[in-house]
Amino acid sequence: MSESLQHPLEAQAVDYVLGLMSAAERVEFVPALEADGTLQQLVAELSESAAAMTLDLPQRIAPATAREQVLERANSLVQKRQTTVILPPIWKAMNPSALVGWGMAACFLVYSIARTSSHYTELQKAQEQLAVQEQRTHATLAELKQEVEAKRAASEAASAAIATARQTVEAAKAQLKAVAEKSRYVLMQKDADYAKLVAERDQLLASQKLIHMQIATLQATIDDYKQGAAVVVWNAQNKEGLLKLERMPAIPANKDFQLWVVDPAYNTPVDGGIIKVDEKGFARVEFKPQLDVNNANKFAISLEKKGGVPVAEGPIVLLSN
Repeated sequence: MSESLQHPLEAQAVDYVLGLMSAAERVEFVPALEADGTLQQLVAELSESAAAMTLDLPQRIAPATAREQVLERANSLVQKRQTTVILPPIWKAMNPSALVGWGMAACFLVYSIARTSSHYTELQKAQEQLAVQEQRTHATLAELKQEVEAKRAASEAASAAIATARQTVEAAKAQLKAVAEKSRYVLMQKDADYAKLVAERDQLLASQKLIHMQIATLQATIDDYKQGAAVVVWNAQNKEGLLKLERMPAIPANKDFQLWVVDPAYNTPVDGGIIKVDEKGFARVEFKPQLDVNNANKFAISLEKKGGVPVAEGPIVLLSN
């Protein structure tokens, strides 16, 4: 149909061509059609379009009785409505067989329109369902995106916190290292100062002790002990001493060496204690006399019975000058 051909009664023309008008509507429409050439041209174009659409439909084989049934139905309708129905001009020129063909074409057209409408409705429902599903999918994707962004932000925050903590730890390590180095230097200085003070103290104590120290060398009084050597270091201030023996001969098992300190204040030597010598004849003994000795003139070693005696009984084997 030409795009330029428009008419106010176009909808009624479509119904007229398709046979959808009632008898009353046709009575009103036919006079207008006969008086309006443009409307007649529109009806003609619509009729051609309907026929073309019918030809485009898929060909189907009708039942054997379909033709007779349609002709019988068409003839009955024509006979019934001859007095009341005004046929369109295009129909007046057609014989009953042509009318039947046009009726079948109209039926096929209506059926095709109904099928197309049904498919369109189903397609529209499917599109609506797809739209709803798409909205749900977009909503789910948006939620997932928000969750991912939140986790990413939390991860970045945790990484930043870890980096800050690591920097803090490194700074603390550096500070502790500096403090340790400083403390080590201070301790070294203190150790050096302390060692110096200890050396000065020892030197001072040594000088003070030497004032009160007395060293005596003992000589053998018996030939059997000439190979032996004995030295006594006596501290007059503390009234104590140190005895060192070397190369002393072996003595019987029932005998012991005993040290004596000679002080003019006592009639007899003062007991300095038992001296135990090893198998090589060596001994180093710190001793303190049993009595208070103020003036140690001499030191002597005697050979006494096992366990010693309070007053010297055995021979003096070593004696200081």
